[in-house]
Amino acid sequence: MNHLNSNVDFEIITQLRKLIRAVALFSQEVKSKSGLNASQLACLTELADRGELSFRELSKLIHVSPSSVTKIIDVLERKFFVHRKREGNDRRVIKAVITPKGKQVVEGSPKSMQKKMLQGLSSLSDGIKQQIKADLEQLVMLIDAQDLSSAPVLDAAERLNEELSSSDENMRVKKNIPVNE
Repeated sequence: MNHLNSNVDFEIITQLRKLIRAVALFSQEVKSKSGLNASQLACLTELADRGELSFRELSKLIHVSPSSVTKIIDVLERKFFVHRKREGNDRRVIKAVITPKGKQVVEGSPKSMQKKMLQGLSSLSDGIKQQIKADLEQLVMLIDAQDLSSAPVLDAAERLNEELSSSDENMRVKKNIPVNE
């Protein structure tokens, strides 16, 4: 019985590693095909699918903080993939609008990992989805991660990469070196 449990334990860990690897490979694919990280592509994809959106709306749709959306839009705006638009009389409301160049990037990029998962989950019965949810909640509790944010898995790594890119870009500006777009 103990041997069987250790095999099952090993298989659970193996499946989790596959999921983590799939997310990492997806992130690499997005970066190589679009030059964007997963959060930036998710933002751009939502704008392509839904039209202009406020930063708060984007924050909820891509599951990142409003301040992260601001940083993402800053990057996308520098690349001319989006522009900001003030909303009517209330100048505090700013919406992001995708540009034709941004639409081209979305068209040439892989479908988001979240959209793939949602598409796959939609084919499952409610009972199976409830079981998966309960099993995942149990795994999250086993590793004491229930209090963590549900932000995208690679969000912390992406923020670090953005900070490094930003500091690299700042150094180029200070030295008057052109920044690649």
